[in-house]
Amino acid sequence: MSTYVICLDYATFAFTRDSVNLGKIQQCLSGGVDLGFRQFGMSEHSPLQSPYGLYYKPECGSTENPHVLQVSGVGCEHFRETLPCLAKVLRDGGEQAHFRRIDLCFDVIMKRSAWRSYLAKCFTYSMENQRQRKKFLLQGSGEAMTVYIGSRHSERYFRVYNKSLQQPSYEYVNSDGVFVSLSDDECVIRYEIENKWMPRWRKGEKVVSDPSPLFDWYYFDSEFLSRYVRDSWLSFGSDVMLPDDFENAEFVTDISVRNLHPVEDIASPYSDVVFANVSARKDCAPYSFDKSLEYAASHYGCYVPYILRDDRLLAICRDAAREKFGLDIGFSIYFHDQARDEFEELPDDSYSPWSEDGEFEEIDILIGKESRTYADFGSR
Repeated sequence: MSTYVICLDYATFAFTRDSVNLGKIQQCLSGGVDLGFRQFGMSEHSPLQSPYGLYYKPECGSTENPHVLQVSGVGCEHFRETLPCLAKVLRDGGEQAHFRRIDLCFDVIMKRSAWRSYLAKCFTYSMENQRQRKKFLLQGSGEAMTVYIGSRHSERYFRVYNKSLQQPSYEYVNSDGVFVSLSDDECVIRYEIENKWMPRWRKGEKVVSDPSPLFDWYYFDSEFLSRYVRDSWLSFGSDVMLPDDFENAEFVTDISVRNLHPVEDIASPYSDVVFANVSARKDCAPYSFDKSLEYAASHYGCYVPYILRDDRLLAICRDAAREKFGLDIGFSIYFHDQARDEFEELPDDSYSPWSEDGEFEEIDILIGKESRTYADFGSR
């Protein structure tokens, strides 16, 4: 019988007015340690981002829940032990406070050939059965394709994707807490459920789908959580490829596998130890702005020369930077003489050699911003 590890992979907190501020968030998550929040945008209500997977909107426009904190998978990994502290602040804010979204996932090791076969079956099934096209949505290409199941506007939305390609450095941990090495013909496939807070009207009555219990089950009642995850995936029957004997599989949370001690209150006897662990992980944050730049360069670097020689595209880049970071970025480009000649002769329908060979002598895209570091920009 197989055992799968359930992880909390995303959470959105919706706080009531005056129930939280940036200082209280940092106090709950890290014991007051600075988490590097930076504000991007021109407005005083512009969102703040932390390189530790946190995105805080102090004024999102809602009257009842104006303060929203999004905790990404990176944030969940950093603050897994202290998120219950923040949940207590959330609930102390009154009945209108709630979780807007909670994502739960589990991983499966699969042969690459089996993954390709599944993608082919999903594509064929969705094309042959017109009624299923809304049920299955495939995006991407090759083994990097993601399968989306259900409606994006429903209270539950499912994803299946190749975690090994989405995050090459990802390490699979089994139910015994042991890191498992993969062979060249294996990959980690992630099954993910996005659960959303959603009000609906049924027969004249307002009915709310609230994912908040999932948070409590994840931390304090894995039996209920296991039943929910199993039943949710089985509800699709044979339409979804599941591991063999999935209906009889057992589930545990990574909380128990890793022997973590979540704290619900900053006054907890464990709080000093937990906050010390969080601070230690803070220096090993895997995601920062320079990593984002590396990703952009590796995936989209081939387009850079075409953008640099087109004033209209450069203007679009400047506007995007101003919108995202609140900065007016100037461009100054210098070439070797030979590179300049080749650049001007570059045909419109070819790839750029400079995305690989680095023929640019100097590209200064942060004129007047030398005092800012990559960390000042943060990342989502």
